[in-house]
Amino acid sequence: LVILGLGDMLSGNIHDELAETNEMPLAEATVQFGLDGAEFIESFVEHFPRIRFAGVVGNHPRAHRKPRSKGRYDNADWTAYQIMAQRLRGHDSVSFEIPKAQKHPVEVYGKRILCTHGDGIRSTMVDVPWGGIIRLANKLRNQYATLGLPIDHFALGHYHEANAVKNRRILVN
Repeated sequence: LVILGLGDMLSGNIHDELAETNEMPLAEATVQFGLDGAEFIESFVEHFPRIRFAGVVGNHPRAHRKPRSKGRYDNADWTAYQIMAQRLRGHDSVSFEIPKAQKHPVEVYGKRILCTHGDGIRSTMVDVPWGGIIRLANKLRNQYATLGLPIDHFALGHYHEANAVKNRRILVN
């Protein structure tokens, strides 16, 4: 079983209205989500011989209001994923991939899936978000191919709505 965390698992405090309306403070929510996420993953242990979790961070639970290109893992998603990994470290069949990078390739049944949150795609472009998403996928596919890492599929979060684009090569949520 491969579980992909695509970010925005917590709403964060980057918008004033969220800081006021969140059910609990971000620090508390981060710990709670880490523990709940570990319990969720642990519920599959008896059903799957191996479980792999790979998670990238989103934009909502970031630590700074302005987006940063460096140090994006300074983020409550990353911290919650680390809590999950620590809580499940006694299960040899469960592994975690929690990169500090914004993008992370994951191989599943011989297919390489590039996980990225998907924020940063300009919303002023024609056919947004799909045009921007397709342009980003094409750009990343070419970049990774030159590194000898062909990308078969893309997995993005950010848009908070499930979609499959471009012959199901781009999976959103």
